Amino acid sequence: MHEENHSKPGYLSGLVTGLLFGAVAGLLLAPKKGQELRSELADEAATLKDRAKNLGETVASAAQDVKSHGAEILSSARTAGAALKDEATGHVTEVAQDVKEHGTELLNAAATAGGMLKDDTAGHVDQMVARVTEAASDLKEGAQATVEEAKAVVSKNGKKHKAAEPVQEPVEEV
Repeated sequence: MHEENHSKPGYLSGLVTGLLFGAVAGLLLAPKKGQELRSELADEAATLKDRAKNLGETVASAAQDVKSHGAEILSSARTAGAALKDEATGHVTEVAQDVKEHGTELLNAAATAGGMLKDDTAGHVDQMVARVTEAASDLKEGAQATVEEAKAVVSKNGKKHKAAEPVQEPVEEV
């Protein structure tokens, strides 16, 4: 079946043209007197003129309403867009400020922790150096005591053992 599309611009002009031709043909083909026919034609022409004028005014009014409504929507969209932009800018500024503040706080905390770690490590190093020095001193004393014992054993036996001499030098170097 044929599907009618009444929204095309040509449909309206075709409808008006068809109505005009139909009205004129009906009047001309009807058996009437000339004066009566002219009077009816004038009345129908006036009626069609009024209808066309009313239709034009209706279309113009609808177009004006659409234009006005479109302008309102555009203005509203611009206002809402500007408000959203301002809100987003505010949020971005806040986040940037928070990042800056927290970044500074983290940097300061890291510097403080680094200083504390350095001090703590220096303290542990000092303790380790003291322990190693004490252990070396104890080892030296033990080695000297062993050398003295070895000398005593050697002199007791009356022989001087050659291995006892080199031991003394490394002990003294420590």
